[in-house]
Amino acid sequence: MIADYKKLYYDTLKPLVNSLDASRPYLLSSPSNGVETEKQGGYSENPGDTAYGDIHFYTDFDNLWKDSTYKTPRCATEYGIQSYPLRDTMTAWINQSEWTYGSKSMNLRQHHTGGAINNLVLVYQHFELPIACGVTKSSELLTCEQFTNSAVYMDDFSLLSQVHQAVAMQVESEHYRR
Repeated sequence: MIADYKKLYYDTLKPLVNSLDASRPYLLSSPSNGVETEKQGGYSENPGDTAYGDIHFYTDFDNLWKDSTYKTPRCATEYGIQSYPLRDTMTAWINQSEWTYGSKSMNLRQHHTGGAINNLVLVYQHFELPIACGVTKSSELLTCEQFTNSAVYMDDFSLLSQVHQAVAMQVESEHYRR
């Protein structure tokens, strides 16, 4: 597999791109260790090394409002945090009845297994849990039908997730600018 990768991106595309535009450096991948990757023959064992090149940073397990959560790379070319759109946006694509946190449509938009719980934990570490559910941990919300089957709760959660995303993106962007 590595040999095929090198053949395509290093032996084939790199000379072609350089012949078309030699004014910019050709990067074999992103993330990349730049010149270090070139020295290693076009493939790096650790392409996200913060000492070289660039990184992609995503985490679903840390407090994203804390500056210390983030690495200090030479360059971060990709990062972000998931949030939920407002009802009017989503119901253009899903049935109104599917606008609940526990619906099949909302679970299908998760980026990975466990994403539904991760989102609850990330958001509710900064906001109060819904009182009506009587839970003490955000992960317990998935057992509360008032939360998982309610469009009103989904409206509230989508807004909280957007606020969480905005603050997290601000903290991370400011971290990288320092």
